Amino acid sequence: MRSPSARLRQLAPLVVLLLVQLALRTHHVTAVDPYIDEGYHIARAAVVWDFETHPGRFSAGKLLVYFWLGLFEADAPISLVTARLSIALFSLLNGALIYLLGRLLSGHRAGLLALALYAMLPFAAFYDRLALADPFAAVFAGLVVWRSLVFARRPSIRQGALLGALLALALMAKLSMALMVLFPVAAALLLHPWPGGSPRAQIAGWSRAYLPPLAVAATVGVLLWLPLLVPAYAARHSEAPFRLLDAHNIRADESASAVEPKDFTTGRYLWEVLPLIDDFTTAGLLILVAVGFGFWLGAAPFDPARFRRGLLVALWLLLIAGPPLTLATFLTTRYFVPAAAPATLALAHLIAGLWGRSLARRLAAGVAIAAVAAWAITFAAPFLRAMTDDPARLDLTGGNWTEFLSGYISGDNATRAAARALDTLAPPAGHVYATDRICHLMALYAETRLTCLAGNTGARPDMARRFEAELEPCGFAYVVLRGYTSAVRNIPGTAWEQLAAFESPIIDRPVTIWRVTWADRCPG
Repeated sequence: MRSPSARLRQLAPLVVLLLVQLALRTHHVTAVDPYIDEGYHIARAAVVWDFETHPGRFSAGKLLVYFWLGLFEADAPISLVTARLSIALFSLLNGALIYLLGRLLSGHRAGLLALALYAMLPFAAFYDRLALADPFAAVFAGLVVWRSLVFARRPSIRQGALLGALLALALMAKLSMALMVLFPVAAALLLHPWPGGSPRAQIAGWSRAYLPPLAVAATVGVLLWLPLLVPAYAARHSEAPFRLLDAHNIRADESASAVEPKDFTTGRYLWEVLPLIDDFTTAGLLILVAVGFGFWLGAAPFDPARFRRGLLVALWLLLIAGPPLTLATFLTTRYFVPAAAPATLALAHLIAGLWGRSLARRLAAGVAIAAVAAWAITFAAPFLRAMTDDPARLDLTGGNWTEFLSGYISGDNATRAAARALDTLAPPAGHVYATDRICHLMALYAETRLTCLAGNTGARPDMARRFEAELEPCGFAYVVLRGYTSAVRNIPGTAWEQLAAFESPIIDRPVTIWRVTWADRCPG
């Protein structure tokens, strides 16, 4: 048994790496402008704990993250800070799990290497600083993997119940984790000792050991989902059905796609999303990760136990990447954030595994370490510095640039300036309205309470209905618009006066503030 001092020496590097991870994820946490989905998540988190509406009505496949963000609810303009810090804090669990799984699968050295790689990986650090569901769900995927490994070695009813609860939570964190339900079965098949005897006897032994606790896991998972599924089923034909799934970006609804639908026969989606992931990783690192998986699965001399462990890590990555690769209709890198954990484990296994007794292996390990060090100096460090100090210097392309730097679906200087201007205006006699996207972004800065209008073509009829019901004959309201033509203001009987306009530094989509009155309903 190790002495307390020996255990402390072993844990000290782990604590230091976790502190480094936390620092990289919290320093200047609001440097990157808010992404539109952060606005949606923070708005839902503000009401989820009230339970005035069943949370399944607006869960959109990400229920659990709203409850977590809701614990850190704050009013604007600090709501974005607290939400992002809560995700950065939660990401420490992912770091700890990566170390734990690295140690279980490859040893203590590999666990520390994996955590170090994850801590400085721009792909992970960038998204761990945003109030999104993807880095949050990554933690639950890691928990499922960990407990599946434990379950495979020590199957029991208790372990099955715990596994079922974690699987249910993983799906509540994000429904794209759905394929992770297959992982415990795969772990049980690959890690079972399979003693000698006839195939029938071996299958019978496996079934006796694993099927009862797997049935318990399935039962627990379904029971935990029933409070969502039962009312959702009952309301399926009502005027307000539940939104258990965010269906705007799945293959069944390609009309909503922001780009051309994918060519599923050629795998074009994969080859188009890889360059976007390359923005946060580089092609060289992705090649090293692929080599890491190859080494884990095929290094000589062949070790069946090592092969099975590597196969499970590869399966983990595939189960995470499978749903967005096959169902999503537009390109975005955030769906693949949970894959950072198995990727860093494969690279760490490569370096730790090469560090053997032979000179050839040590040389190969030295080459791998030198390559990673060069990558860290030439790419990771500059990226992390720009990310925290001047995000405009980030070399993002395609959809990454559109999502986070363009101002098209993210906040920018115009958004902040409009929020400040709105707070200085005289209180309206009616409501303060804003069209959908700009509303949820301005709500992160404006102290004025905003009423968000329907998006896209629904903005004008939604405004007309609300003005009819809520605007007093001689009262007025403020309306904030962005990206809409003058036709959206063509509401009979209303008069519009532009009070302010704020130009975006990149795109030609000014934010405008209008004063609206009923021109024909106020005498004189």
